Amino acid sequence: MTMDEEITQSQYLLPFGDDLRAFLTQDKVTPSMLRKVLRSRGVFISSIEKKDMLEHLLLSFLAPSEFVHLLDEVREKEDSPKLRSRSYTISSEAPPLAEMLPIDFEFNKIAQDEYGNVKIIGEPSFARDKIEGKDSYLLSYRLEKQSIGADWTRCRRIYEASIRYTLNPVENRLEVATTHSSPETEKANRQVVGHVNSELRAKHYIETSGESKVLFGSFTNEQRIFFLMKFPGINSQGGLSFVKLADLALALDSNTPTPDEERLNWMKDSVNKLTLSGDALQNVFFVNDPTCWKHLLVWRTEARFKFETVDFSGSIEVIFEFADCANGANPDAEFQIAIPRISLEGRAQGSPDSIRLKRQFTMYLDAAKTVFVQEALNYSGLVHAGIGTPVSS
Repeated sequence: MTMDEEITQSQYLLPFGDDLRAFLTQDKVTPSMLRKVLRSRGVFISSIEKKDMLEHLLLSFLAPSEFVHLLDEVREKEDSPKLRSRSYTISSEAPPLAEMLPIDFEFNKIAQDEYGNVKIIGEPSFARDKIEGKDSYLLSYRLEKQSIGADWTRCRRIYEASIRYTLNPVENRLEVATTHSSPETEKANRQVVGHVNSELRAKHYIETSGESKVLFGSFTNEQRIFFLMKFPGINSQGGLSFVKLADLALALDSNTPTPDEERLNWMKDSVNKLTLSGDALQNVFFVNDPTCWKHLLVWRTEARFKFETVDFSGSIEVIFEFADCANGANPDAEFQIAIPRISLEGRAQGSPDSIRLKRQFTMYLDAAKTVFVQEALNYSGLVHAGIGTPVSS
């Protein structure tokens, strides 16, 4: 077995008993995943609750093909690239981008793990990669993590990540986009971007006060929900058509006056956070009634879209999220976009075309984000976000 191959317990053993329960009850294994397994066996139950499905799986165990299928779905959601972006004002003293980026750049030294739990594969460096006519440099890398005490979903894993610097001469901005697929790569990205930006500031290439990034605390409660709801309402210019809002994470804001209406008051003192899943969340009052928005902290949504391009058609799941904001109370949580699943007609999940389209749609949505931020900051509570009309599944 080569160094790049992953080694997990699942290659040798199938989980059972407490191990199986621990695997099936983790958040990454969704009720819809379990429902698919049961339906493939010819088992249909009326409940959509995970707890009601578990007894059918714990007593009969999982077949090897079922376990591999669930494991692949978990990894796909967990390891999907998550895009974050920010930009900086370029000073009048800044040279071309090739001269701005550090010459003596030791990625492995900057991003090394002080405890030795992760290892950078190779010696990553920036390479010129023009994008949409703009001068751009991309650094892609792979990180290996090995854990003896890992669970059934990981033991030795390889994660991919990237850092891109792009010069936008029209707006006089330096755009920085990072993708990560694990907490380890997110940390490495942070270390490297911090190091590069420190050098750029020291040489007065970017202005200290010119940073622009989207944080949870950038918005009021109403503006934040308006911003998140703009994505389901996106037009079809990029080939996307909204299908449904499938997931929503929210909590009642304890810092706002207690809502008078009973629809929200039941959450007070009884619910710390609420995660909703369903087939038409765009129709619930949380989303449709802007008068509720000032009382709610919303930090994560998941939307389903269909797409139609010249060459391909299919569907995608997109997660819009303020990361590290599980209780809705972290003002510094940074906004990110991830596409954990793409279904491309006539192509396998991991095909080059699927990967390319994932990247294409992620960049399109990130570009739309810039417009939506400005619209949200100007939102006065007088208009609805304008969620698109769902198409038939």
